[in-house]
Amino acid sequence: CNFLQWSDGSTANPRTDTGVTGDIAVTALFSQPTLYTLHYSAGSGGTLQGQAEQSVQQGASGTAVTAEENTGYHFLQWSDANTSNPRTDANVQSHLSVTALFAADQYTLNYAPGPNGSMWGPVAQNVNHGSTGSLVVALPNEGYRFLSWSDSGVNPAGPQANAFRKD
Repeated sequence: CNFLQWSDGSTANPRTDTGVTGDIAVTALFSQPTLYTLHYSAGSGGTLQGQAEQSVQQGASGTAVTAEENTGYHFLQWSDANTSNPRTDANVQSHLSVTALFAADQYTLNYAPGPNGSMWGPVAQNVNHGSTGSLVVALPNEGYRFLSWSDSGVNPAGPQANAFRKD
């Protein structure tokens, strides 16, 4: 609330009445408090905990809102570049609408041939969580056959270095 004026039209505040010659009865008039809306939303890859729509008086604080990432994602920042998480907006002076931004977790796949073989395909790859890497093939030298990947997989497109066995 802000002081507007006295009921007799005076805007003096503080007020001191001088030269009083009769009764004075005045009422201080105040403006309605200004309410602002805080709107929070979650982008792809996450959700929110807390009150997503808040009405806050000018100069007051909102309540905490937390951006929670889904499995395979991580929180980056809010759309206004704020990186606080949880986020509590204080001394509110205007309406606010922001979105929590998330990014997929990314993994590195590295493939290398063991002795007596070579590789075909991209041997270093960055892959988003839950996605599929590009095809990689273990090519044995003449007189050898593919045995396994170093992670014990038998799929020639699996991760890590491979081993070859002489026929």
